[in-house]
Amino acid sequence: MARTGRPKAELVLGQDERAALEGWVRRRSTPQAWALRCRIVLACAEGATNKDVAARLGSTPHAVGRWRARFLRYRIAGLGDMPRSGGPRRIDDGQVAELVAATLERRPDNATHWSTRSMAERTGLSQSTVSRIWRAFGLQPHRVETFKLSTDPYFVDKVYDVVGLYLDPPERALVFCVDEKSQIQALDRSQPVLPMMPAVPERQTADYVRNGTTTLFAALDVATGKVIGSLNRRHRTEEFKAFLSTLDKEVPAGLEVHLVCDNYATHKTPAVKRWLVSHPRFHLHFTPTGSSWLNLVERWFAELTTKRLRRGVHTSVQALETDIRDWIAAWNSNPKPYVWTRTADQILERLAGYLNRIPDSGDQDAPVPDLRGFADAHLPGRAGPRRVVPLGSGLDNTAHLVDGEFVVRRRHDGDQSDEARLLAEVAARSPLPTPVPLAVDGPWMAYRLLPGRALLDVLPLDAATTLDLARRLVDFVALVRTWDLPAPEDPPDLPALLAGAADDHAALGLRDPAVERFLATPPPPPPDELAFAHNDLGAEHVLVDVDTAVTGVVDWTDAARCDPASDLGLLHRDLGPAVLPLIPEPLRERAVFHARRSALEMLRYGVEHDRPLYARRAREAHRWLF
Repeated sequence: MARTGRPKAELVLGQDERAALEGWVRRRSTPQAWALRCRIVLACAEGATNKDVAARLGSTPHAVGRWRARFLRYRIAGLGDMPRSGGPRRIDDGQVAELVAATLERRPDNATHWSTRSMAERTGLSQSTVSRIWRAFGLQPHRVETFKLSTDPYFVDKVYDVVGLYLDPPERALVFCVDEKSQIQALDRSQPVLPMMPAVPERQTADYVRNGTTTLFAALDVATGKVIGSLNRRHRTEEFKAFLSTLDKEVPAGLEVHLVCDNYATHKTPAVKRWLVSHPRFHLHFTPTGSSWLNLVERWFAELTTKRLRRGVHTSVQALETDIRDWIAAWNSNPKPYVWTRTADQILERLAGYLNRIPDSGDQDAPVPDLRGFADAHLPGRAGPRRVVPLGSGLDNTAHLVDGEFVVRRRHDGDQSDEARLLAEVAARSPLPTPVPLAVDGPWMAYRLLPGRALLDVLPLDAATTLDLARRLVDFVALVRTWDLPAPEDPPDLPALLAGAADDHAALGLRDPAVERFLATPPPPPPDELAFAHNDLGAEHVLVDVDTAVTGVVDWTDAARCDPASDLGLLHRDLGPAVLPLIPEPLRERAVFHARRSALEMLRYGVEHDRPLYARRAREAHRWLF
């Protein structure tokens, strides 16, 4: 009797399975190995034996049996290749480690970087093995990327300033990102451009003819995405001032104008600064040096370049300028604003490793490593390297935030021991939080970070909140006057202060009759006696929380026995008319004097040191002081 072998399990296809298998068989792009497996399953479903199917399809009965069994067990998924163990490993961990170390730490003798061929010759491995190891470790010696690390000592302040405009713009104001795209070349190809055809891209000659250049000044409205543009053959101060005048005409009266700019020299010339002072609704906000990624108009310039300029053909500057104007008009007919999503805190957290390397502006010879040594010696320890972020630099001190918890200040002109002792005395008496020194070592001093934001950052406030805050701070100043603490005497030289205000006004190039009347008026009489005071109680040194509760009074560097009206004048300058009725009558005249002369000083400082917030607050104070 003939041998029949084991009975085969019946292979039955579902409708969807049959359609899928037949589709793969018909499709030209199907890999042949996969198509053969599909044919085997289809033939088995017709009831044929393994031997018959093998003969029909040019395979072997064993192979047919394997794919029949795999399909019965796993269905279509079983037609794929199963994981295989592969051959025995021929490269040990030591060889892999040596190759990776050589890639990262050494260079070939005759090249700037390794190739798979040169590394294979060095290690005795094959090129494919080198390539696999590089891929496994994410190594790409053939690639190089560009970067630029900002060394701006005000990097943190400027990031908060610019990102704050994007995420929380002020009311009744427009925010523009402004820059110039200079030296745009009108380029013509030496031969006609050949159009794209099937399987052939558009082609143009590698050489070109220069037909002149132009410069585009552009202002991108952050809210709407619309662009105001102006084309000029040059990009000097005169052209930038003319563009600012264009913006002044385009923006409706009654709206403040905030401009985000880079640090190009044209934006900071004395002529531009004088123009800004004479147009107080304009406020410039500078990005940190080397940080054009913060200026959204650069993104718009990139679109203009890739979509209109890079492959454009322009036989003259006039043709180029017409092309650019057409692009701006088309863009403005359907504008698309760029939406900023990252907060300043997220950006700074991402850049924390870079920020640790930014030198401070007060003294480039006092590096951050000295700060780290002080922190390691005197502050509570932590595992791993400390995180250091610059907070800013003033005339007297430079401050850093260490580990997000401690403020470390370095005095530019000497030892901080006396100030630390004074701070301890102040903290013991003050009803408001003040810094409590944790450690002092020569010019270095550390204390815990106080919560809250600088009042300067959150002004202006509504009338009721301003009045309440003014009462609290005026009462605090009155209390501080009663403290009998050891402090240097700083008697006011009011004529000299008035002369300094005149210098500030002249340096700004202002012609303001109200200010000039103040400068022509003799100063008030000096105080009968001196009293202890903070002596620099501006809004930048008062911290508040979201409910405007005072969370700290900081920077007591200038504390002295001085004019008791000086701090009241700074409060009047920063908080406005609400402060004036709260000032005792005998101090009021001198307080107004200090408010006016310090407003001019603050304006000059903000303009000359690129601190737009200071300049803006000083211009706001002009409304009630002059």
